[in-house]
Amino acid sequence: MLRDLLRRCRPGRPHRRRRPPRLGQGCDGQRDPSRRPLPRRLAAGALPERTSGREGFIHPIACSGSAEHMTLRFILRDFELDGLAAHRATLEKIAADLRAAEPRARIAVTFTEQYRNMRYWLEHDMRPVRLAEEAARRAGVTPFAQPIRGGTDGSNLTQRGLPTPNIFTGMHEVHSQREWVTLQDMEKSAATLLHLAQLWTESA
Repeated sequence: MLRDLLRRCRPGRPHRRRRPPRLGQGCDGQRDPSRRPLPRRLAAGALPERTSGREGFIHPIACSGSAEHMTLRFILRDFELDGLAAHRATLEKIAADLRAAEPRARIAVTFTEQYRNMRYWLEHDMRPVRLAEEAARRAGVTPFAQPIRGGTDGSNLTQRGLPTPNIFTGMHEVHSQREWVTLQDMEKSAATLLHLAQLWTESA
């Protein structure tokens, strides 16, 4: 596993356009993922470019170190708490197996909470979602919902007690080096926010 990740970090590779893992299948943007070196103990099906929709994933994002120390960083994403627990268990088992294979190595695994599915809080009060949908309709936009495979500020705010469903901004190729948005989409987004403020005033 360490050797394969080091291959991914070695210098001299040509620069390639980055695409975010939340886009799912085909997001890698480097080459055919079936040919890319993978952590041998991490199932290929758990990687973001092999998943889509509401499937969770484990994303190796960085490695650094020296001759005596190595740090590997992963992002774990899932819509359900049980899925996150399963991803965590996967990494813990990999670490345990590596300890057994090389007892001289000291391997520590730490986890830092980042994002949770805002549904766990919004389902108790769906007014923010319903008003956002009505605001979009008043702006001439047909609302629809789709899963966001990454974390958002709205997730953190909702978890802290301020229900904040995500509203569109019209962005395309999000978080890539070619992210862009049209003026028309931005106008619709701004109009939606104005209608939303009015709706909350009316419902107060």
